[in-house]
Amino acid sequence: MARKCKCGCGIELPPASKCTDIISKKRFASIECLTKDTRVKEAAKTEKAIKKRNSDLRKKVKVNPKAKALEAAQLLARISSADDNGYCTCVTCGHVGKFNDGFDGGHFIAKGNCSFWMLDPRNIWPQCKSCNGNGMKFGNKEAAYTLWMIEKFGREFVDYMLENEKTITKRTAKDYEEFIEKANKEILTHKSRIGIK
Repeated sequence: MARKCKCGCGIELPPASKCTDIISKKRFASIECLTKDTRVKEAAKTEKAIKKRNSDLRKKVKVNPKAKALEAAQLLARISSADDNGYCTCVTCGHVGKFNDGFDGGHFIAKGNCSFWMLDPRNIWPQCKSCNGNGMKFGNKEAAYTLWMIEKFGREFVDYMLENEKTITKRTAKDYEEFIEKANKEILTHKSRIGIK
């Protein structure tokens, strides 16, 4: 059986008994083939080391349960407000679109200001991305959201929300995990309703 170069180039090598130089003894046709094979092996070794390092880093990075809970609450706000075709309406400008395309779960009382209302579904409603975030600081977006909330819940409840804006609620990792589990069940129900897998 003919010996072939180990680099995969397909060049046939002389029988081992007739090899006189170190390169052909190592089963390579030329110095270029040896270099190519070495580079391929080094690249594979480096890639393996990078994958291991990234895997180790992922294990070390702890999941932030608060961030995951906020993400679930905002998705639930959008999908639960969507119609059976997946469309929802921005509470501040009236824009209509798919709940998962250009929409956020916008907090009436900013999540950064208030842990009390942070996960409460009465405080989170669909907003298009341009209205949410910095959009609330400019123009009439904040006023439009307030009017929408008053129409939805009444002035007394909105005043109650605003009075409790600075209330601090301490939640444990377990509290967040329980919220995420409950929210994810509701999200699955709405995905089924809309026809999303």
